[in-house]
Amino acid sequence: MDNRGHNGSDMAKALFQFLEGHNIDLKDCRGQSCDNAANMSGKYKGMQAFIKDKNPLSEFVPCFGHSLNLVGKAAVNTCSAAIYYFDFVQQIYLFFTASTARYATLKEKLTRADKQLYVPKRLNETRWSCKADATKAIVRGYREMREALYDIMTDEENKSVARNEACNLYDKMGKLEIAIYATFWNDILERFSATNHFLQDPKMVLSTAVKALKSLKTFIETNREKYEECEAAGIRLSGTEEYTEVRHCVRNVRLNPLDYGKAEDAQMSPKVNFRANSFLPVTDQIVQSLSDRIAAYDVVCERFGCLNRLEEKDADEISSAAASLVSFYKGDLEPSLKDELVQCVELVKLDRKDNEKIPGELYFYKILLDSGLQATFRNVEILLRIYLVLMVSNCSGERSFSKMKIIKNRLRTSMSQSRLSWLAIMSIESDILREIDFQTIITTFACQKVRKPALFL
Repeated sequence: MDNRGHNGSDMAKALFQFLEGHNIDLKDCRGQSCDNAANMSGKYKGMQAFIKDKNPLSEFVPCFGHSLNLVGKAAVNTCSAAIYYFDFVQQIYLFFTASTARYATLKEKLTRADKQLYVPKRLNETRWSCKADATKAIVRGYREMREALYDIMTDEENKSVARNEACNLYDKMGKLEIAIYATFWNDILERFSATNHFLQDPKMVLSTAVKALKSLKTFIETNREKYEECEAAGIRLSGTEEYTEVRHCVRNVRLNPLDYGKAEDAQMSPKVNFRANSFLPVTDQIVQSLSDRIAAYDVVCERFGCLNRLEEKDADEISSAAASLVSFYKGDLEPSLKDELVQCVELVKLDRKDNEKIPGELYFYKILLDSGLQATFRNVEILLRIYLVLMVSNCSGERSFSKMKIIKNRLRTSMSQSRLSWLAIMSIESDILREIDFQTIITTFACQKVRKPALFL
């Protein structure tokens, strides 16, 4: 489909034309999901607003993976110390990978330490798993990297530019603040990366995804009180207990006689200053951002809240929730939903197996399909389908589109649309592509294109 523009209206028109061309009725849509870009998720002029204007039942669910990335991005931009730290991580990667000799020196140090090989990683603006890997490499090989920098710095055969750069990085790794931030960000980004992978599970349901974000928020809140542990870990890495003295230029201000002595008391120690201006703002920003992102799912979670732990609810609670759902989805559900839900719950209780590890909503739907009870519990089956088709993450689709800049780069600007489409399909379906026997395809192609008969084929 040709590009029609980048604002919400243009993209919505292109989508409507695409659906119409493939005989897909937008009225059958019960959920939509996209990233948090303004032209996509805007409440008034985003594409989702135009879709919801045509079909109010197409509930918008922001991509959980993209929302989590934005939380991390907001945390990094909270203070200058965080920006400085990740700039340092990128400098470490660029320094060691710019020369094969430096990279070999580092690998030799890491190999001698009998550790799992964690080499420096390049940072990426959109993939936070890269930041997690980069920070883990810094923490796991902190001393070995510093030793490698010292060897490069003291080796007179190296160029002066490389020696000066190594000296600069060596001094930075000797600062307690850098070591504290390394352990702090390693703990946080490790949980971010694990949660992000968890959210991309194809069987993930909305209630479980919200619980994952809430558990991450609780972890960050707990981590807020662990500054002393991060400081102790930073001391072990850097080998120093001294903070960098922060000098501030203070203007001459005429003080009130009653304020005598308060100016000296207002100056914080380097430790308190780093904790107050570099450690706490990041954790508070993450907590606040997670709270805002979780609030975006409140409407949908409240509407389908009855499906979460349905077996633990009594008949009155189920009937009340069913009446609310019927009033919203008038054209999809019938008033008999409440009776069906009450009976279905009792059926599932009798058939429940202790070894089942899938979420309750999926288990309910699995029981209906395996037992062939779709006709008996018709409204329950429709309700579960509406809920389960709500997308938790669209990262797989976004990842497929991000392949475009790899396939069609600045050296392939003249590539035709047909070839680009086929190459994109090959990239998207790479798991199927790897199972194909290319020798057979090459032989067939050679037989069709060869001008002289090849006896060896």
